Amino acid sequence: LSTVERLKAASKQKELSMAEAKKAKQDALALVAALYIEARQAADNYKTIKIVLKRDQKEIQVALERFKAGTMDRQSVREIRSRLAQTTHVLQLAKTEMIQRRLDLLASLNLPLDQTIVFSEAMETFIIHPLEQIARLSEFNSELEVSRRSYNNSKQQVAVEKAGYFPKISAL
Repeated sequence: LSTVERLKAASKQKELSMAEAKKAKQDALALVAALYIEARQAADNYKTIKIVLKRDQKEIQVALERFKAGTMDRQSVREIRSRLAQTTHVLQLAKTEMIQRRLDLLASLNLPLDQTIVFSEAMETFIIHPLEQIARLSEFNSELEVSRRSYNNSKQQVAVEKAGYFPKISAL
């Protein structure tokens, strides 16, 4: 009887190990997905700040022409130059952030660091009914699966221990 219980316990341990492996894989995929989103956001932020920089560069050109024409004072030109310098600084920070996020993503995918990344323009969205979403989350939640398997494994271990105390029948 205890041999059968040990076999059942080994089976439960295997199921637990498989559930833990599945959870680790899902955690790794979630990390890569988060890194992808961060890299994409950093790239989008950089593009946006480049547009703002171009606008500020045009604004300073217009301000200098207006100053030469006598329709703008020196203080206003200084303020616009200051804004341009600030935007240039923010652009450098955004570029650094974009490069860091890109390198994090490439490292997580074990790709060469000089690999080009092209981000998809369209992000797919879909709507799920809340009850269906809860059912899906509980069905695919690896942490719940590991917990359930761990609980079943513990129950089986208790059964193995109890089986060790049962009287044994042996042939003489």
